[in-house]
Amino acid sequence: MLSPSGAYTTATFLAAGVSLAVAARVYGRREPYAESFVGLMIAIAAWSGLYGVQLLVSGLATRLSVFRVIAVVGATVPTLWLWFTVQYTGADWLADAREVLLLEPAVFVVAVVTNPAHGLVWGSPRLAVDTGVTSLIVTFGPGFLLHATYSYLLVAVGLVLVARVAVTGPVVSARQSALLMLGAVPPFVVNVVELLVGGPIPVDTTPFAFVVTGVVWGLALFQFDLLRRTAPARRQALEGVDSGLIVTDETGEVVEIDELARRVFDGEPTVGDSLRPTVADGGDGGLRGLDGGDRTAVIDDRRRVFDTTVEPLSDHRGRTTGYAVVVHDVTARHASRKRLEVANRVLRHNLSNDLNVVVGYANHVTTRSDDSEVREAATKIHAAATGLLETSEKARVLVNSETSTTDPVAVELTEPTRRVVEQFESVADVRLSVTDATATVESRRDYRTALSNLVENAVEHHDGDPTVWVEVTTDTDADEVVVAVADDGPGVPDTDRLAVVRGTETPLEHASGLGLWIARWTATAVGGELSISDREPRGTRVELRLPSAES
Repeated sequence: MLSPSGAYTTATFLAAGVSLAVAARVYGRREPYAESFVGLMIAIAAWSGLYGVQLLVSGLATRLSVFRVIAVVGATVPTLWLWFTVQYTGADWLADAREVLLLEPAVFVVAVVTNPAHGLVWGSPRLAVDTGVTSLIVTFGPGFLLHATYSYLLVAVGLVLVARVAVTGPVVSARQSALLMLGAVPPFVVNVVELLVGGPIPVDTTPFAFVVTGVVWGLALFQFDLLRRTAPARRQALEGVDSGLIVTDETGEVVEIDELARRVFDGEPTVGDSLRPTVADGGDGGLRGLDGGDRTAVIDDRRRVFDTTVEPLSDHRGRTTGYAVVVHDVTARHASRKRLEVANRVLRHNLSNDLNVVVGYANHVTTRSDDSEVREAATKIHAAATGLLETSEKARVLVNSETSTTDPVAVELTEPTRRVVEQFESVADVRLSVTDATATVESRRDYRTALSNLVENAVEHHDGDPTVWVEVTTDTDADEVVVAVADDGPGVPDTDRLAVVRGTETPLEHASGLGLWIARWTATAVGGELSISDREPRGTRVELRLPSAES
């Protein structure tokens, strides 16, 4: 059976071990507030462990030396606690006060180190034996009492900040904050009682109370994602952008909503309301119908358009505990899309009709004129107008694909690839190679249009008799299907290649045609990519890498 002294020592080392274990689990993580939380837990562990060492050593001088170190370490705990709560709660009015907060602990440490010269922190050290336990007794001076008062003020301010989140925050933050307070209060109360009236046992019981702190804060950390899902973190993430946030529980009931989101949603919901009546229930707390939708609202006397996304919130076990509904202002994007749609209609109707008239008259002149120069000019006009018609059609495809919101579908490649090859067999030597006859990809846009444009480019830009190879292979390592179009032509101009591969055009670098753009956007729309490389000894290889539908 342990002696009283052995039991007290074991308890202090247990408190230190629990605090270190919690700190170790958090150390190195890139979550908000992790650094200050780890520092706080290490300081608590050092306080507890050093007190256990003090109980083990003998001799007044040795114990007094350990006591000095404990005083130095303990002086940092209130400041670290307040700094953590400032970060956790997003208390902006204290966020820039780090240097001020460090001033008092620094002064106190100097006073502790120089105490033998002035005795302002403590005096009259002696050893006393009570119920078989030897303890160090000192008389605290005005320097220590001032420091204790300041420290209690810091702890109290931190508790008030956390209590505010517990009362006004969403359910998850309220639980986190309640556990933070539950872990912080026991050592705070015990220390105050010890200083004012003394403790029930002949040793300092504050380190023992840190056992409760470590266990409770560990629960807050791992059960309620203390360092991940906090109300201030969400608020700061949306600060400065035209976004609103609604947080619901797992049933779709609102537990937090900001002013912008409240005004965007019909009926201006508040905490306690349910978002489920706004959509048909389809799981996900009835919120599935909100994801990806557009909503309009009049904000500051201006009609604005918002899109809505729904993301599940889960705990450390992967269980869904609620949903985050984010509304983001897409007024400019919505207006741009409408302008594209109008331009598409004008391009498709007016320009196409006028060009068809030009083509018709060019044919008429070619067949009716006896003047060879006139017929030659009419033939060139016909060719140019036909080219413009083809370009306008490609531009229509681009606009439609850019404004399309349809979901990707599974496309089996063998048959549409074969049809494209057959389309060009009369004008070029086009050879097809399919190594995976069952290759199926995710595609949101017309795969045949993209492939047809690549083969057309290879044929039309050739400077002789073109040979084109179309290959369909599967990259099992990347879960992708590779559709390659290779030729033996003069190659793709550097300006076209740079513009398309980068995905942007500059005044000095722009693609002369739209075929490569159509192919690139077909790939990137579903998370794939387009690449262009040279062939030896001559030619170009263009690859479409599309996600396999089976993956």
